[in-house]
Amino acid sequence: MTLIKYFKMINEILNGLSNLLGPIATATNERSKMKDEALRSISFALDETYLYYRDIEHGNLPNRDKEAMLVRYWSAAAIGLRHFDANLAEICDKKSEYWIKPDNYSQNDIKELGIGLNAGHDLNLENLAYFVHEIPEILEVSIGHALISDALYYGLNNVVQMYKSKLTKHSS
Repeated sequence: MTLIKYFKMINEILNGLSNLLGPIATATNERSKMKDEALRSISFALDETYLYYRDIEHGNLPNRDKEAMLVRYWSAAAIGLRHFDANLAEICDKKSEYWIKPDNYSQNDIKELGIGLNAGHDLNLENLAYFVHEIPEILEVSIGHALISDALYYGLNNVVQMYKSKLTKHSS
């Protein structure tokens, strides 16, 4: 086999591989773009939900227009995620349905659907009861830092009872 024939054969093999792998490489690139867009959508929905609750925590009243936007954000996140994680897409879809009429959902409904929230940052004795009362989706609070800080002033046993009192008032 001459060197020219060898190079032609290698060229034909490379062209065949390129024809075969080209669509795969393109599909991989497309899939990567779809993943990035899905992550952007869920990140945006999470950020907007956080900002909405932050506004409520600072005294703003629930806003039906903002809740309508949250419906759209969570729905968009569900659509993007359906290609990669059907379970997470379903949770986002349920979250979208929740925002259509949040007052129709009990604490138990929220827990069963898996769309509850865990909260923690900036919660303390002053705002815990209000926050948990105003946001029924709260399933769990992480108050360790605040509890220990307050314990330095009031003593651990006293602080535990104070926090329990705030949460007990909420549940009754």
